[in-house]
Amino acid sequence: FELQRMEKDNSATQIELILVNVSSDNDDEPSCVAGLLDRLLSRVSCYESSDWCQHGRNDDSPFRCINDGIRNDVERFVRIHDKLLALAAILLKSRAFFQATDAAREANPSSILVRLPRTIHNKPYIPRKNKCKDHDDDEDDATLSISHHFPFVGAAQRKLREENSRLKIGLDIVVREPLNTRLYDTWDNYLQVFQESFHNKEWKIIRFETDPESRLHEFLLRWATKEAYTKALGVGLGFDFANFLVQFELPESCHGQLREYLWANQSESDRSPIRLRGKVAVDGLTPQDELWDFYFGSLSPDMWSWFCVAVGPVGIASCSNVQVRWTTLERLIAES
Repeated sequence: FELQRMEKDNSATQIELILVNVSSDNDDEPSCVAGLLDRLLSRVSCYESSDWCQHGRNDDSPFRCINDGIRNDVERFVRIHDKLLALAAILLKSRAFFQATDAAREANPSSILVRLPRTIHNKPYIPRKNKCKDHDDDEDDATLSISHHFPFVGAAQRKLREENSRLKIGLDIVVREPLNTRLYDTWDNYLQVFQESFHNKEWKIIRFETDPESRLHEFLLRWATKEAYTKALGVGLGFDFANFLVQFELPESCHGQLREYLWANQSESDRSPIRLRGKVAVDGLTPQDELWDFYFGSLSPDMWSWFCVAVGPVGIASCSNVQVRWTTLERLIAES
Protein backbone atom coordinates (compact mmCIF):
# COMPACT_ATOMS: atom_id res chain seq x y z
CA PHE A 1 0.00 0.00 0.00
CA GLU A 2 1.39 3.40 -0.97
CA LEU A 3 0.50 6.71 0.63
CA GLN A 4 -0.73 9.22 -1.95
CA ARG A 5 0.18 12.82 -1.17
CA MET A 6 -0.24 15.75 -3.50
CA GLU A 7 2.58 16.38 -5.94
CA LYS A 8 2.10 19.12 -8.53
CA ASP A 9 1.10 17.62 -11.88
CA ASN A 10 0.45 20.21 -14.58
CA SER A 11 -1.57 17.69 -16.62
CA ALA A 12 -3.98 17.03 -13.74
CA THR A 13 -7.20 18.87 -13.01
CA GLN A 14 -6.22 21.66 -10.65
CA ILE A 15 -8.47 22.29 -7.66
CA GLU A 16 -7.90 25.21 -5.32
CA LEU A 17 -9.06 25.04 -1.70
CA ILE A 18 -9.18 28.42 0.05
CA LEU A 19 -9.58 28.25 3.83
CA VAL A 20 -10.34 30.92 6.43
CA ASN A 21 -10.18 30.73 10.22
CA VAL A 22 -12.65 33.47 11.19
CA SER A 23 -11.60 33.38 14.85
CA SER A 24 -7.92 34.00 14.14
CA ASP A 25 -8.14 37.78 13.85
CA ASN A 26 -11.62 38.61 15.17
CA ASP A 27 -13.19 38.81 18.62
CA ASP A 28 -16.68 37.92 19.77
CA GLU A 29 -17.98 41.48 20.11
CA PRO A 30 -20.91 42.52 17.88
CA SER A 31 -18.95 45.65 16.94
CA CYS A 32 -16.35 43.40 15.28
CA VAL A 33 -18.81 42.11 12.66
CA ALA A 34 -20.41 45.53 12.23
CA GLY A 35 -17.00 47.07 11.68
CA LEU A 36 -16.01 44.47 9.09
CA LEU A 37 -19.31 44.94 7.24
CA ASP A 38 -19.06 48.74 7.29
CA ARG A 39 -15.51 48.61 5.96
CA LEU A 40 -16.51 46.21 3.19
CA LEU A 41 -19.72 47.92 2.06
CA SER A 42 -18.17 51.38 2.14
CA ARG A 43 -15.77 50.40 -0.63
CA VAL A 44 -17.61 47.85 -2.77
CA SER A 45 -20.75 47.70 -4.89
CA CYS A 46 -22.72 44.47 -4.55
CA TYR A 47 -24.64 42.89 -7.42
CA GLU A 48 -26.42 39.72 -8.37
CA SER A 49 -24.43 37.51 -10.74
CA SER A 50 -27.23 37.97 -13.31
CA ASP A 51 -26.22 41.65 -13.49
CA TRP A 52 -22.52 41.04 -13.81
CA CYS A 53 -21.30 38.55 -16.38
CA GLN A 54 -18.40 37.81 -18.63
CA HIS A 55 -18.35 41.33 -20.11
CA GLY A 56 -19.67 43.24 -17.13
CA ARG A 57 -23.20 44.52 -16.97
CA ASN A 58 -25.99 42.86 -18.96
CA ASP A 59 -27.43 45.47 -21.35
CA ASP A 60 -30.97 44.16 -20.90
CA SER A 61 -30.88 43.89 -17.12
CA PRO A 62 -31.16 46.61 -14.47
CA PHE A 63 -27.95 47.11 -12.54
CA ARG A 64 -29.34 46.67 -9.03
CA CYS A 65 -27.08 47.45 -6.11
CA ILE A 66 -27.76 44.97 -3.30
CA ASN A 67 -25.48 46.26 -0.53
CA ASP A 68 -28.39 46.18 1.92
CA GLY A 69 -29.15 42.61 0.88
CA ILE A 70 -25.57 41.54 1.58
CA ARG A 71 -25.73 43.19 5.00
CA ASN A 72 -28.96 41.32 5.74
CA ASP A 73 -27.38 38.04 4.62
CA VAL A 74 -24.90 38.48 7.47
CA GLU A 75 -26.94 40.21 10.16
CA ARG A 76 -29.90 37.82 9.94
CA PHE A 77 -27.90 35.42 12.11
CA VAL A 78 -28.09 35.80 15.88
CA ARG A 79 -24.75 34.36 16.96
CA ILE A 80 -21.56 36.31 16.25
CA HIS A 81 -19.87 33.10 15.11
CA ASP A 82 -22.53 32.54 12.45
CA LYS A 83 -22.27 36.14 11.24
CA LEU A 84 -18.52 35.73 10.73
CA LEU A 85 -19.01 32.45 8.87
CA ALA A 86 -21.65 34.04 6.62
CA LEU A 87 -19.43 37.02 5.80
CA ALA A 88 -16.47 34.80 4.92
CA ALA A 89 -18.66 32.58 2.72
CA ILE A 90 -20.02 35.61 0.83
CA LEU A 91 -16.50 36.86 0.13
CA LEU A 92 -15.23 33.45 -0.95
CA LYS A 93 -18.16 32.92 -3.34
CA SER A 94 -17.66 36.31 -4.97
CA ARG A 95 -13.96 35.60 -5.34
CA ALA A 96 -14.79 32.26 -6.95
CA PHE A 97 -17.14 33.95 -9.45
CA PHE A 98 -14.47 36.30 -10.77
CA GLN A 99 -11.87 33.52 -10.71
CA ALA A 100 -14.08 31.28 -12.86
CA THR A 101 -15.54 33.82 -15.28
CA ASP A 102 -12.69 36.30 -15.58
CA ALA A 103 -15.47 38.87 -15.42
CA ALA A 104 -14.26 42.36 -16.20
CA ARG A 105 -14.56 44.91 -13.40
CA GLU A 106 -13.75 47.94 -15.55
CA ALA A 107 -17.42 48.65 -16.28
CA ASN A 108 -17.78 49.98 -12.74
CA PRO A 109 -15.13 52.19 -11.12
CA SER A 110 -15.60 50.78 -7.62
CA SER A 111 -14.81 47.29 -6.39
CA ILE A 112 -17.39 44.60 -7.05
CA LEU A 113 -18.95 41.94 -4.84
CA VAL A 114 -21.20 39.39 -6.56
CA ARG A 115 -23.90 37.24 -4.96
CA LEU A 116 -24.22 33.80 -6.56
CA PRO A 117 -27.54 32.13 -7.44
CA ARG A 118 -28.56 28.89 -5.77
CA THR A 119 -29.94 25.60 -7.03
CA ILE A 120 -33.21 24.10 -5.85
CA HIS A 121 -31.10 22.28 -3.24
CA ASN A 122 -29.74 25.63 -2.01
CA LYS A 123 -26.25 25.00 -3.40
CA PRO A 124 -24.47 28.13 -4.72
CA TYR A 125 -23.22 27.82 -8.28
CA ILE A 126 -21.30 29.89 -10.82
CA PRO A 127 -23.28 30.62 -14.02
CA ARG A 128 -21.53 29.94 -17.31
CA LYS A 129 -20.49 32.98 -19.29
CA ASN A 130 -23.31 34.49 -21.34
CA LYS A 131 -25.77 32.35 -19.34
CA CYS A 132 -26.11 34.41 -16.21
CA LYS A 133 -29.86 34.91 -16.19
CA ASP A 134 -31.42 31.46 -16.10
CA HIS A 135 -31.20 28.45 -13.82
CA ASP A 136 -30.22 25.93 -16.46
CA ASP A 137 -27.65 23.18 -16.71
CA ASP A 138 -25.26 25.43 -14.77
CA GLU A 139 -26.82 23.95 -11.65
CA ASP A 140 -25.29 20.57 -12.50
CA ASP A 141 -21.86 22.04 -13.25
CA ALA A 142 -20.30 21.50 -9.83
CA THR A 143 -17.13 23.58 -10.15
CA LEU A 144 -17.49 25.16 -6.69
CA SER A 145 -18.30 23.87 -3.22
CA ILE A 146 -18.55 25.81 0.05
CA SER A 147 -18.45 24.45 3.59
CA HIS A 148 -18.19 25.92 7.06
CA HIS A 149 -17.98 24.71 10.63
CA PHE A 150 -16.88 27.32 13.12
CA PRO A 151 -14.23 28.61 13.11
CA PHE A 152 -13.43 27.45 9.56
CA VAL A 153 -14.87 28.35 6.15
CA GLY A 154 -13.65 26.82 2.91
CA ALA A 155 -14.23 27.07 -0.85
CA ALA A 156 -13.07 24.33 -3.23
CA GLN A 157 -13.01 25.30 -6.90
CA ARG A 158 -11.73 23.96 -10.21
CA LYS A 159 -9.12 26.46 -11.28
CA LEU A 160 -9.90 26.02 -14.98
CA ARG A 161 -13.50 25.48 -16.00
CA GLU A 162 -13.28 22.75 -18.61
CA GLU A 163 -16.54 22.80 -20.56
CA ASN A 164 -16.63 19.02 -21.04
CA SER A 165 -15.23 17.92 -17.72
CA ARG A 166 -17.32 15.36 -15.86
CA LEU A 167 -15.50 15.97 -12.61
CA LYS A 168 -17.65 17.29 -9.81
CA ILE A 169 -16.36 18.78 -6.56
CA GLY A 170 -17.74 18.64 -3.03
CA LEU A 171 -16.26 19.99 0.19
CA ASP A 172 -17.10 19.35 3.83
CA ILE A 173 -15.51 20.55 7.06
CA VAL A 174 -15.93 18.81 10.41
CA VAL A 175 -14.86 20.01 13.86
CA ARG A 176 -15.01 18.05 17.08
CA GLU A 177 -17.22 20.02 19.48
CA PRO A 178 -18.03 19.42 23.17
CA LEU A 179 -20.90 17.06 23.90
CA ASN A 180 -24.23 18.83 24.37
CA THR A 181 -25.10 17.33 27.75
CA ARG A 182 -28.58 18.87 27.68
CA LEU A 183 -29.46 16.48 24.86
CA TYR A 184 -27.12 13.50 25.27
CA ASP A 185 -25.64 11.68 28.25
CA THR A 186 -22.77 10.12 26.31
CA TRP A 187 -21.14 10.25 22.89
CA ASP A 188 -22.60 6.82 22.16
CA ASN A 189 -26.11 8.23 22.66
CA TYR A 190 -25.24 11.03 20.25
CA LEU A 191 -23.88 8.66 17.61
CA GLN A 192 -26.91 6.40 17.84
CA VAL A 193 -29.05 9.17 16.32
CA PHE A 194 -27.08 8.87 13.07
CA GLN A 195 -26.96 5.09 12.71
CA GLU A 196 -29.64 5.01 10.01
CA SER A 197 -27.59 7.47 7.93
CA PHE A 198 -24.86 4.88 7.37
CA HIS A 199 -24.55 1.66 5.45
CA ASN A 200 -24.23 -1.38 7.73
CA LYS A 201 -20.60 -1.88 6.68
CA GLU A 202 -19.75 1.73 7.52
CA TRP A 203 -21.51 1.58 10.87
CA LYS A 204 -19.62 -1.59 11.76
CA ILE A 205 -16.34 0.25 11.14
CA ILE A 206 -17.47 3.21 13.26
CA ARG A 207 -18.40 0.89 16.13
CA PHE A 208 -15.18 -1.15 15.88
CA GLU A 209 -13.26 0.96 18.40
CA THR A 210 -13.93 0.53 22.12
CA ASP A 211 -12.90 4.11 22.91
CA PRO A 212 -15.84 6.57 22.54
CA GLU A 213 -13.55 9.38 21.37
CA SER A 214 -12.11 7.21 18.60
CA ARG A 215 -15.62 6.22 17.52
CA LEU A 216 -16.58 9.89 17.37
CA HIS A 217 -13.58 10.76 15.19
CA GLU A 218 -14.33 7.91 12.78
CA PHE A 219 -17.97 9.00 12.62
CA LEU A 220 -17.01 12.61 11.81
CA LEU A 221 -14.62 11.56 9.04
CA ARG A 222 -17.19 9.21 7.52
CA TRP A 223 -19.83 11.93 7.75
CA ALA A 224 -17.52 14.40 6.00
CA THR A 225 -16.97 11.82 3.24
CA LYS A 226 -20.71 11.45 2.69
CA GLU A 227 -21.35 15.20 2.85
CA ALA A 228 -18.57 15.95 0.36
CA TYR A 229 -19.84 13.31 -2.07
CA THR A 230 -23.50 14.40 -1.98
CA LYS A 231 -22.51 18.08 -2.21
CA ALA A 232 -20.53 17.21 -5.33
CA LEU A 233 -23.72 15.69 -6.73
CA GLY A 234 -25.49 18.94 -5.83
CA VAL A 235 -27.99 17.43 -3.39
CA GLY A 236 -26.26 17.58 0.00
CA LEU A 237 -28.51 16.45 2.84
CA GLY A 238 -31.35 15.98 0.35
CA PHE A 239 -29.99 12.51 -0.43
CA ASP A 240 -30.36 9.52 1.90
CA PHE A 241 -26.86 8.85 3.24
CA ALA A 242 -27.71 5.21 3.92
CA ASN A 243 -28.28 4.60 0.19
CA PHE A 244 -24.60 4.61 -0.69
CA LEU A 245 -21.38 3.11 0.58
CA VAL A 246 -17.86 4.51 0.19
CA GLN A 247 -15.17 1.84 0.38
CA PHE A 248 -11.47 2.70 0.68
CA GLU A 249 -8.51 0.41 0.15
CA LEU A 250 -6.73 0.74 3.49
CA PRO A 251 -3.97 -1.36 5.06
CA GLU A 252 -5.25 -4.32 7.07
CA SER A 253 -3.70 -2.82 10.20
CA CYS A 254 -6.25 0.04 10.00
CA HIS A 255 -9.25 -2.33 10.19
CA GLY A 256 -10.98 -0.17 7.57
CA GLN A 257 -10.77 2.95 9.72
CA LEU A 258 -10.11 6.34 8.16
CA ARG A 259 -9.21 7.78 11.55
CA GLU A 260 -6.41 5.29 12.08
CA TYR A 261 -4.98 5.75 8.60
CA LEU A 262 -5.10 9.55 8.53
CA TRP A 263 -3.71 9.88 12.03
CA ALA A 264 -0.78 7.61 11.16
CA ASN A 265 0.03 9.45 7.92
CA GLN A 266 -0.43 13.12 8.75
CA SER A 267 2.83 15.01 8.94
CA GLU A 268 3.79 18.26 10.62
CA SER A 269 6.36 18.94 7.90
CA ASP A 270 4.04 18.11 4.99
CA ARG A 271 0.56 19.60 5.33
CA SER A 272 -0.56 18.69 1.82
CA PRO A 273 -3.83 16.74 1.58
CA ILE A 274 -3.85 12.96 1.72
CA ARG A 275 -5.62 11.40 -1.25
CA LEU A 276 -7.59 8.18 -1.02
CA ARG A 277 -9.45 6.63 -3.93
CA GLY A 278 -12.84 5.33 -2.91
CA LYS A 279 -15.36 3.08 -4.62
CA VAL A 280 -18.87 4.50 -4.31
CA ALA A 281 -21.79 2.10 -4.59
CA VAL A 282 -25.13 3.90 -4.86
CA ASP A 283 -28.36 1.94 -4.58
CA GLY A 284 -30.58 2.58 -7.58
CA LEU A 285 -28.61 5.55 -8.93
CA THR A 286 -25.55 4.26 -10.73
CA PRO A 287 -25.46 1.21 -13.04
CA GLN A 288 -22.05 0.34 -11.65
CA ASP A 289 -19.76 1.41 -8.84
CA GLU A 290 -17.94 4.70 -9.42
CA LEU A 291 -14.44 5.69 -8.45
CA TRP A 292 -13.95 8.99 -6.63
CA ASP A 293 -10.91 10.69 -5.15
CA PHE A 294 -11.21 11.94 -1.58
CA TYR A 295 -8.71 14.43 -0.18
CA PHE A 296 -8.32 14.77 3.57
CA GLY A 297 -6.42 17.40 5.56
CA SER A 298 -6.16 18.50 9.17
CA LEU A 299 -7.20 22.11 9.74
CA SER A 300 -5.51 22.91 13.04
CA PRO A 301 -2.99 21.39 15.46
CA ASP A 302 -4.96 22.89 18.36
CA MET A 303 -8.37 21.30 17.72
CA TRP A 304 -9.59 18.10 16.05
CA SER A 305 -10.79 19.39 12.69
CA TRP A 306 -10.56 18.06 9.13
CA PHE A 307 -11.69 18.84 5.62
CA CYS A 308 -12.70 16.38 2.94
CA VAL A 309 -12.81 17.22 -0.78
CA ALA A 310 -14.60 14.72 -3.05
CA VAL A 311 -13.66 14.76 -6.75
CA GLY A 312 -15.26 12.47 -9.28
CA PRO A 313 -16.27 10.33 -10.92
CA VAL A 314 -12.77 9.48 -12.08
CA GLY A 315 -11.24 6.93 -14.40
CA ILE A 316 -8.37 4.69 -13.40
CA ALA A 317 -5.87 7.07 -15.01
CA SER A 318 -7.60 10.31 -13.99
CA CYS A 319 -5.61 12.62 -11.79
CA SER A 320 -6.33 15.79 -9.87
CA ASN A 321 -4.44 18.01 -7.47
CA VAL A 322 -5.87 19.92 -4.51
CA GLN A 323 -3.80 22.96 -3.64
CA VAL A 324 -4.56 24.46 -0.21
CA ARG A 325 -4.19 28.15 0.60
CA TRP A 326 -5.10 29.97 3.80
CA THR A 327 -6.32 33.55 3.95
CA THR A 328 -8.08 35.86 6.43
CA LEU A 329 -11.28 37.88 6.53
CA GLU A 330 -9.23 41.06 6.52
CA ARG A 331 -7.40 40.00 3.36
CA LEU A 332 -10.60 38.93 1.61
CA ILE A 333 -12.16 42.32 2.34
CA ALA A 334 -9.05 44.13 1.12
CA GLU A 335 -9.04 42.09 -2.11
CA SER A 336 -12.74 42.64 -2.86
